[in-house]
Amino acid sequence: MGTHEVSEAAITAYNNIGAGPAITQDSRGVDRPATSVSWNEAARFVNWLNTSSGYSAAYQFDTAGGNDNIALWEAGDAGYDAGNEYRNSNAHYFLPSEDE
Repeated sequence: MGTHEVSEAAITAYNNIGAGPAITQDSRGVDRPATSVSWNEAARFVNWLNTSSGYSAAYQFDTAGGNDNIALWEAGDAGYDAGNEYRNSNAHYFLPSEDE
């Protein structure tokens, strides 16, 4: 778990780099926590954190849209975990599950 909220400035950096579909957010100030971000948008942001730091993406999506469906990792994929087919075990950053 992160110890700090993700700021609007971090989301803006992601959007400016064009690492994936743009994340729409309520603008309350660059140092304020990002709000109104969907789970899928947050997962794409987490993927960017991973890949920009040299780690594997945590999640797969079946298309490139910002709120498109997540896809399962498969047994032949590096980082596949049969206990959690939604998240790559080689990822450093990820969204916590309800149990976590």
